[in-house]
Amino acid sequence: MSPKGLVTLYSDLASLPAEDLEPVLACHSQSVSAPSGAMLFDQGNPCRGFPMLLTGSVRVARGSPVGRLLALYRRAPGDLCGVSLACVFGGAPLTARGQALEAHEPSLLSPEGLNH
Repeated sequence: MSPKGLVTLYSDLASLPAEDLEPVLACHSQSVSAPSGAMLFDQGNPCRGFPMLLTGSVRVARGSPVGRLLALYRRAPGDLCGVSLACVFGGAPLTARGQALEAHEPSLLSPEGLNH
């Protein structure tokens, strides 16, 4: 997706100058795709980057010590994921897991791109 398309979905990106945004997205983001049911990230793992959903939706849940899952929230294109934000900016492992509810395409912005 073009930087303009991402700005449409994620309006906070509009506050960044285009001359800064375009190179960061070009160098530090990658588009990936995942089928319905795919585990996108898992509790306790390091964060690989900040996902910006372009299509589809994701369920974010936290596991309990006895193996149950507690659903925290769902994210759709344009929504921010608090778990990913905390992980990327806090430098801590992920505190929940994310699973694709339908086939989707996220653009994954690397931690280096966020710190650019």
